Amino acid sequence: MKYELDTIPVWDALKAQTECPFCLLERRSRAGAVRYYLGHSVMVPEVRLNVNKIGFSAESARILAKDNNRLGLGLITHTRLKAVRESSLSFLKRPTEKKILRKEVENLLVYLKKQSQGCLIQTKIDEDMNRFAFTFVHLLKHDQDFFSFWGQSKGLCLKHVQIVFAMAVELLSPSDLSRLASEIWLKTLENLQRVENDLQAFTQTFDATHSHELSGNPEKALERALLKLYGVFPEYEEESKTHRGPLMGM
Repeated sequence: MKYELDTIPVWDALKAQTECPFCLLERRSRAGAVRYYLGHSVMVPEVRLNVNKIGFSAESARILAKDNNRLGLGLITHTRLKAVRESSLSFLKRPTEKKILRKEVENLLVYLKKQSQGCLIQTKIDEDMNRFAFTFVHLLKHDQDFFSFWGQSKGLCLKHVQIVFAMAVELLSPSDLSRLASEIWLKTLENLQRVENDLQAFTQTFDATHSHELSGNPEKALERALLKLYGVFPEYEEESKTHRGPLMGM
């Protein structure tokens, strides 16, 4: 698959010195997608047709609902709701009768499952993250300044190291893959240990007998650990406070 380099956002995220630059990139990607679908695109017929056909996941819908543009969300939700209701009628041979045949139920179930699986926002995020992973691997291999800066970073979370490794496997020769994967994983392990130590210190703050032995940085330790394990963690806002860049568009 062909990818395009997008160096500025990746450099920006790495320079922010966050727990995971890809978590920062993902948050920005999601914010840009929300801004897009609740912006002027609300009045673009092609976009509305796409929303009607694919829609959003439950998680994305909750994020959209937190936005101030209630009218925009109301408009795209209304046409999506109408499209789903009207499409579902085609699975009922006798929509006015009370009984639905087993085959109709099975067909309707397939349709409803499909409707709950699509998400325009997540699709956009996935595209962005693949592009960023491509850029990250390219810079790590070809840009010595980037490689040096990465060496001073806090590594990646386990969610996003998978994306980077998958891209590295796709792009690199065996020798380059071995070299860069080792660099990435060792840096990740080093910072997992740091976060683990901080989390242990946090748990010991609840035990008075260990209060004189505490080390590390227990502040926000639980949030950092959750981020390292699971990726973007909305309750952990240290990254967005320390580095607020422009939102990315669609």
